[in-house]
Amino acid sequence: MGPLLSSFQSSLLAGSPLAYALAFLGGLLVSFTPCVYPILPVTVGFIGSRCGRSRRHALLLSAAYAVGMALTYAVLGMAAGLSGSVFGEATSHPLSYLVLGNICILFSANDAYMRDLNVFVPADCVVSNTADENRHALDQMRKVLKADITASTELDLDALRRSSADHQRTPRG
Repeated sequence: MGPLLSSFQSSLLAGSPLAYALAFLGGLLVSFTPCVYPILPVTVGFIGSRCGRSRRHALLLSAAYAVGMALTYAVLGMAAGLSGSVFGEATSHPLSYLVLGNICILFSANDAYMRDLNVFVPADCVVSNTADENRHALDQMRKVLKADITASTELDLDALRRSSADHQRTPRG
């Protein structure tokens, strides 16, 4: 595998159109991975609602979607590749983990809130770049998502576990 990758890399560096076409094809093949499955119902629903006209129209919309996604990822991949070590250095910096971690916490809390779950974000388990940003983020989650921002040392985990078990047994209408 090593010689194949080094050959491919040298073809890309030489500007070979075939290497770029193979990279594009690889990006297209990636669209068939399991990570894409959760978005399929949204895509099918969108295309299905727009193509009451004919199957040909549905096929054209599907092809446009697939080509658009492939082009987007190809351009992003080329930009990352052309940026060289700058992209790698930026994504390996601890600050990028902090930013992405905060985004994951916020999205997870938002998802739980939209599913009518009680949101708990222990204030002493969240960190931001500054204390003011931390207070602001926790305040936003408390106001918007109705999150309980009690410190982790003050949470009654047994009561939360019982409450969760009762909530799971309650039928939803």
